[in-house]
Amino acid sequence: MQNGKKGLLALLLGVAVWVCGCSTHIGPPEIQGPPAMVDDDGTPRFWLLTKREESRQVATSTSRRSTSTRLDTFFHFDLQVMDPATARPLWNKRLLTLGDPDAHGYGPSRVIGSAASARLIGQEGERVWLFVDEYLVALRASDGETLATFETIEQANPALKGLLPRETKHYGFDQGLVFMSADARAFVLRGPGFQAQPYAPAPKVVPPPELKANGSPRIAPMLPPMGEIPLRLVQTPAGWLGLYTEAEVADALEDTWGDHLRYPYSITNDGSLARRSFWRMEVAETTDAYGESFRHLAGATPVADSPVLLRGRFLKVIGTEEPRVLENPAGLAVWHVTRIDGDGRLALTRFNEDLAAIWTAELPLADTSTINPVMVWPLEGRLVLFGREESTVDGVSLREPRLVSLSLVDGAWQAWDVSGETTLAK
Repeated sequence: MQNGKKGLLALLLGVAVWVCGCSTHIGPPEIQGPPAMVDDDGTPRFWLLTKREESRQVATSTSRRSTSTRLDTFFHFDLQVMDPATARPLWNKRLLTLGDPDAHGYGPSRVIGSAASARLIGQEGERVWLFVDEYLVALRASDGETLATFETIEQANPALKGLLPRETKHYGFDQGLVFMSADARAFVLRGPGFQAQPYAPAPKVVPPPELKANGSPRIAPMLPPMGEIPLRLVQTPAGWLGLYTEAEVADALEDTWGDHLRYPYSITNDGSLARRSFWRMEVAETTDAYGESFRHLAGATPVADSPVLLRGRFLKVIGTEEPRVLENPAGLAVWHVTRIDGDGRLALTRFNEDLAAIWTAELPLADTSTINPVMVWPLEGRLVLFGREESTVDGVSLREPRLVSLSLVDGAWQAWDVSGETTLAK
């Protein structure tokens, strides 16, 4: 706990100097690792780790003619907990402060903590595991109370004393905290007793190959692409519905063996410049020369007065390739963007069964990053999104993190500016 004591000591030193007189500047919070939706006894809470830099100009001596100062630097790690339904803060917790406890005299303090980081690991029961700098900690989901540290684990497992690595890369999650001890043994912690058990990942279940009527395996025409696969073909009560450009639909109809219907991701993708609209897709059944029957895409008819949806794709059930079917009124929703350049924003339009638009919500989020895509969590009657809004100010490109809560009933949204720590106006 030596560095932890240094961090606390640095904080106490800063308070002592403040009493003597100093000026301070605290920078905006910087996101640490991906955020997470935490279950607080059945109530979802949005957890976000941040890091912010503080500079203090400390008076070291004062005379009638001059004042000498020293610049001290600190790094603060905080947990911010938000209500995902309203996109508003609920409570914060200071996790760690790093600074130079030996700062004195006239020279600036050493910069300790600039390379330190934090990340959420996972939740098991009321325990939420995270790593801050070189410290492992479990916090209670309801109030952030510390439930476990390295010392807690060592007390519950004396044989692991001195064998818990201080690097986050050795920790993971699988229905409990998974870690590799310093002597290369794998363990998992599950339950409130923090008893370490030998860990082996569950074997991967490889589904048997799909067979044709003649018993030979069916081979997919191509592997699915990396990242999110845009959902562009869905089956509705009125039949098959596509969301394609003219070039994409032309390729879709080159479906001699039914691969495009069976594997819709194999249909060409016009990417970031795609101007998509609705098409009624015809599916037919054919028998090949070997007597095997299969279905394939056989025709497409453009929907009259269909809107053009830039980079359009259907809203999916999270974690699947199935569309999210909406009720009252029945219909679907489509993601798209307002523009293809940096001023473009992510939008969602809800359509009824006749493909008439009910509402469109333009969100304060960009949809241009494959490295940091917009994250989406479903709640009852709404979506919670976390991403970044792009802008250019005085020639400087900015990507500001945003938390957005979107109602699927009427398209109304609320948003929180993480860096500015304020509510976003619509």
